[in-house]
Amino acid sequence: MFFCGRREQLGRHVAAGIRAAGGEATFLRADVRRESEVRDLVRACVSRYGRLDVAGNNAGVESPRAARLHEQSLTDMEDVWRANAGGVFLGMKYEIPQMLAQGGGVIVNTTSISAEVVWVFPSVSRRWPDASVQGLRTQGAFLVDADRSGGRTRWVRVHSRAGAPLVLQHGIDGAIDVRDEHGRRLRHRETAAGRIEVPLGPGETAVVLRRGTHADLGPRDVPAVGDSKPWGLPD
Repeated sequence: MFFCGRREQLGRHVAAGIRAAGGEATFLRADVRRESEVRDLVRACVSRYGRLDVAGNNAGVESPRAARLHEQSLTDMEDVWRANAGGVFLGMKYEIPQMLAQGGGVIVNTTSISAEVVWVFPSVSRRWPDASVQGLRTQGAFLVDADRSGGRTRWVRVHSRAGAPLVLQHGIDGAIDVRDEHGRRLRHRETAAGRIEVPLGPGETAVVLRRGTHADLGPRDVPAVGDSKPWGLPD
């Protein structure tokens, strides 16, 4: 894992915690509002690990003033836009060329907690027919587990931490079943192709599968694609 932030002491503390838990982490101080720092961040990551397989653009700020919209200053709002929108743009500007050069990769952009739709595997390359994720935190305080096999999403499980309305773009072909963690049917309505709305309370879970199917809902190791080292890590 290679990540950045403006608060150097906090970043180094987080990296140390990851390493202490047995993970691999490198922190580099950088401000995503500054193009040269984002460019140097991607270059440093590739120099350290040899490639860039998964990139997450996650930085975001709020206005420093606790004020209503018409009381905000343009300077404050421009700073928010530069970080929240400009940072994502700059990240992708330098991530995409590297991924194209190496033959593929995945970019995950974290949106506002007020965004409406939870997407499952929205940008997984067709070169990655199998994928398994567990405990992926999304907007709205949801935790998502999902499995993709042979280029098709097999199942999705969403756990609500806060009870926010769930609108899920599940990506499962054909008719679906929506049940709770005990197998009981859940009320839901389809709002668009592959998209459903499920009323979930805090602590409740929805499981979405192809109709009439059953699946082991645990995470799994997926087969490697090609002969690259996992995640591009050195020996």
